[in-house]
Amino acid sequence: MWSVLIYNPDRGIHMQIKLFDVHVENSWIKQSFFRELEALYDSENFTLGYAEGPVETLEKLWCNHCGRKYALGVGAGTHALHMAAFALGLRPGDEVIVPANTFISTATSAAMLGATIVECDVDPDTLNLTRSTVEAVMSQRTRAVFAVNLYGNPYPYDDLRQLRVPLVEDAAHSHGATYNGLPSGRLGDFSIFSFFPMKVFGGIGDSGMVLFDNAERYEALFAFRNCGQQKPHYATVMGNVYRMHVVQAAFLVEKWKVFERILAHRRRIAAVYDECFRDTPVTPQRILPRSHSSYFAYVVRVADREKIGARLTAREIPWTVQYKYLLHEQPVWNQMTAKTTSVPNAERAAKEIMSLPMNCSVTDEQARRVATTLLDCFKGA
Repeated sequence: MWSVLIYNPDRGIHMQIKLFDVHVENSWIKQSFFRELEALYDSENFTLGYAEGPVETLEKLWCNHCGRKYALGVGAGTHALHMAAFALGLRPGDEVIVPANTFISTATSAAMLGATIVECDVDPDTLNLTRSTVEAVMSQRTRAVFAVNLYGNPYPYDDLRQLRVPLVEDAAHSHGATYNGLPSGRLGDFSIFSFFPMKVFGGIGDSGMVLFDNAERYEALFAFRNCGQQKPHYATVMGNVYRMHVVQAAFLVEKWKVFERILAHRRRIAAVYDECFRDTPVTPQRILPRSHSSYFAYVVRVADREKIGARLTAREIPWTVQYKYLLHEQPVWNQMTAKTTSVPNAERAAKEIMSLPMNCSVTDEQARRVATTLLDCFKGA
């Protein structure tokens, strides 16, 4: 993990500030998970599909939490995106709109089925898609919008729903977030989560989930994640090995017990940052009044980021950029059928954003130290 030690003169000790960290939150369930792991080991049910077990338990937990009819645990968030694209029946000639500032699999999941990926600009303050930015690139070939709850901040679901185009909610960052009282995981025709270790609700390796309500697609998706098999050695669709590992599911079922604790901590640290940055040259990502972010990352915008960032690093405060390269700036873009459009807001944001330490090891005191140090970096700029 990227971390630094800072000296606290009041305590006379060094406290470590970590940009990313999972040790603290995972320590809360370490012993109970090890007991479950031993039971799982003794059961010899090591693979999804042979007995009711942790995967099915996790699926039920997330169905209930999100108010969805179906949930399927898979091997990664990227698998879940691919399954959503498959469920929509995307094919060559179909256009799929995605934000320019997202992780690459938001785009490649649909591109692997031959769909044309259309890059879309975002709101300069929320950094999310909006109805107007989507409408600007829509065509008669538009078949879906893959909308991202960037950094845990829900996209404007009500506005995008009015476009009457199928929505895939990329909720990889937004476990526990809400929009107008609706939980993330319920804001799309298909919603996907990633449980990568650094996520708000993260496992001990790769895994993910797709949630939906369409009964007609359940059997096909159930088969798709298991080599297309609806039952042993009886394949009904062209599928893949996208099964969630039972060890990941067992860990996540235990972590569910501390999920609200994790969310509360992140939101408290975000509130400290918000207070420190009010009326300053540092502009946090805007969270709409009707939204509650899960704060996968606490992202701010600063002018002359590289100079300010260098000063911050010299003062031993860790930071990073998520995402520095827009979709069309990556070589893989030219390997897909894709349309590059005008995305000035996303381009400017990519030059100004920085992510500050946000995890359960960060204390209120450390968050204030990060904020005051960042503000000090503007002196004499």
